Amino acid sequence: MDKNQKHKILIVDHRNGLRNRMQSLLESDGYDVCCLNSSADAISEIENPETLSFSLIISSYRMPEKKGDEILQKARKCFPDTPRMLIADASDIYSMISSINEAGIQFCISVPFKDNEFIDQVDQGIKQFQAIRKLKNLKSVTESQNSQMFKLANTLKQKEADHLAQIKSRNQKIRILQSKTSLIKDKTICLDDVIAKKPLVSPNMFYSKFVQMKDQIQEMLELASSDYSINIQTIPYEDVWLNHSPKNEYREEIKQLLSIFFSKIDNNTLTAPEKSEASKPIRLEDYLELTFSEDKTSAFVRTRVRDPQGLDVDQIKEFLRQKGINSGIKNDHLIEFWISQTTPDAEKFIIAEGQKPKHSRDAEITYHFPVDFLMAGKLKSDGSIDFRERGETPFVGKDMLLAEKKPPVYGMTGLDVSGEIVHVSEPRDLSFGAGTGTRTSADGLRIYADIDGQPYLDAMGNVSVYPELRIKGDVCYETGNIQFDGNIYVEGTIRQGFSVKGASLAADQVEGAGKIELTGDLNVTSGIVDASLIQVMGSVHARYVNRSKIDAFGDLIVQKEIIDSTIRLSGACINETGIIMSSDISAKLGVSAGIIGTEVSSPSTISVGVDAYINSLVADIDARLNKNMNDSAKLKNDISTLETEYHKLHEVIAKHSLVQDRCQAELENFEKKIPDLRASGNTVALQRYTHAIKQLQNQTKQEEAEINRGFERQDAIDTEITRKKELVNHFETLTASLSDEKKRLVEFTEKDNPLPELRVAKKIMAGTRIEAIHSSLTLRESASRCRIMETNRIEAGDKKASEPELKILSY
Repeated sequence: MDKNQKHKILIVDHRNGLRNRMQSLLESDGYDVCCLNSSADAISEIENPETLSFSLIISSYRMPEKKGDEILQKARKCFPDTPRMLIADASDIYSMISSINEAGIQFCISVPFKDNEFIDQVDQGIKQFQAIRKLKNLKSVTESQNSQMFKLANTLKQKEADHLAQIKSRNQKIRILQSKTSLIKDKTICLDDVIAKKPLVSPNMFYSKFVQMKDQIQEMLELASSDYSINIQTIPYEDVWLNHSPKNEYREEIKQLLSIFFSKIDNNTLTAPEKSEASKPIRLEDYLELTFSEDKTSAFVRTRVRDPQGLDVDQIKEFLRQKGINSGIKNDHLIEFWISQTTPDAEKFIIAEGQKPKHSRDAEITYHFPVDFLMAGKLKSDGSIDFRERGETPFVGKDMLLAEKKPPVYGMTGLDVSGEIVHVSEPRDLSFGAGTGTRTSADGLRIYADIDGQPYLDAMGNVSVYPELRIKGDVCYETGNIQFDGNIYVEGTIRQGFSVKGASLAADQVEGAGKIELTGDLNVTSGIVDASLIQVMGSVHARYVNRSKIDAFGDLIVQKEIIDSTIRLSGACINETGIIMSSDISAKLGVSAGIIGTEVSSPSTISVGVDAYINSLVADIDARLNKNMNDSAKLKNDISTLETEYHKLHEVIAKHSLVQDRCQAELENFEKKIPDLRASGNTVALQRYTHAIKQLQNQTKQEEAEINRGFERQDAIDTEITRKKELVNHFETLTASLSDEKKRLVEFTEKDNPLPELRVAKKIMAGTRIEAIHSSLTLRESASRCRIMETNRIEAGDKKASEPELKILSY
């Protein structure tokens, strides 16, 4: 055995003497031995995912519970590379041949056996294991190197293709530019070219254009005459061709002047001379009325004069350009036709038309059951609430359609007549989830009831169907803590220290309860006293609240007092007939109270318009998301480092493998020469070759050890990478869940606009602190029948509102 590497061997035998003997033999030979005496323990060890691979598994055939071939058959599935050895009595050898084949057992030894025979069998098994692992690892190295070579070849091939494409594209651009330059350089612009580019459809327009051009030519020739010493003479038209033959004296100068003139006309750089009445510049605003559609994807024009025949297409296009219109302008022929036909009384002409946007459509959900079906309850003469008088409760049967959703439709951007993109808003999606007792359709757009019961829509958009749980007396030691996925009805009291978790809860009283966590409403006939924490996704109804902490997505409705309590609501706090003392209350939709404070109680703090509860939940999710992202990023960095090390090990293993192969080849060559050297009697050469063979053998073993160390490290890296990737997937799944929860919370809080208002029906005491979205106020004096709300302050003589402030208004 290679002493540089310790192999682990599993022995399964119920006979203590034989098992101890085999363990002693193998450990003395340097093996790491694990012994088990039962089939159940052996199978548990083999199937344990944390168990590292064994180099050899040895099992006795006659095990009490399961035979050895069954154990080895299980080992074959879990460790296919590990050789398997069966120990059997001599009488069992022939009867277990089929079992040996089924379990793929490579070695078999009969009892009794000699120590050296057993050690030889084990050594053969270890060598087979080493050969299998070496072949497998070399195959992995080869595949990895082939993959890298393939990627490298593809990369080089793609770079070559990209380079050739760039050269071809640049050559094509150069040829196009050369062609354009040559065309501009050699082309002589003449009157025919100018007229061809300016279609004229009426005699008046043609005459106006001709006069304008004639005056410009004359002005240019007069200005140039001094430079070229040309004597300009006025010649009657009828004498031009009869008495004056063309002269070549100034042919080139005239040709150059006219070429420059026509090119400038073509580029619209000349304006009509002021001395020509027909070519005086005009204000197109006096002739044209330009309007736009609301989204500026259409521009309309209407003439202000009866006869717009003095206008032409170029003037109108220049007018549009000055107004910033450069996209979707109508065809020249359509504009010319409009000019010839239009009047001030005619309908507006669409002079330019962009691309209209396609607006998004928000998601829609249709519920097939009443989502707000319960009344708060009937108020009795003693101030308590009879929650039995709450109207008819809906009931649904199994497989009934409860809700269906039309998903949001994303719009498409448009383009206005100025060439600017017309953006469309993102569609608003709505939370749509199947809760307890429901299921979704395959497309996720319909929710059906899975059981018979009461349908319910919670604040997070989940549709559920709840059964009922009725408790005759109190929630106490007889019942224990209550956790029920449905509606809970308690005829007595929730006692000190006991918790309740469920959909909705109705009870006579809550007295010192632990934690109450509900997805629906909490309805208490009497009151809530000393509750450590009540968290509900619906509303809370009670006669009074003393020394308790309440967080709710909905409203808190109390008939009597709220004393020494901390309350955070996404809805409103309604206590119009009661009193609030020494409490800290935050309500997004405002607070309505009868009396706030007394002469002897400590002041209360009332926050209105602020959703403190949802904000705290979102902040907690953000902190967890940030931690998940940091943990995931660290894991990905670790994986990248491990993968780099893994690939470097391929190079190390390949290097040692190459050296080992070279040593092996030299070793075989030297060993072939030994017989001839012995026959020749050349002892000096024989000793030299024998010494070289020993050195090569030692080097081969060293290289083998280095290769094995590389393989072991790669196996460890592979295991660590797999573990870290599983953790990354866990964090990503958790992040997606938290992001969805945050989206639902934000969606819920955006449904209703905040109401920063405190209404006091009777009296509010001095010292009470009121906080709103952007302002706060501590009352210096008591006030009666008033409203305190946040408004924008307006300075005297200034119509613009400045920073918000809390104002005390009449009730």
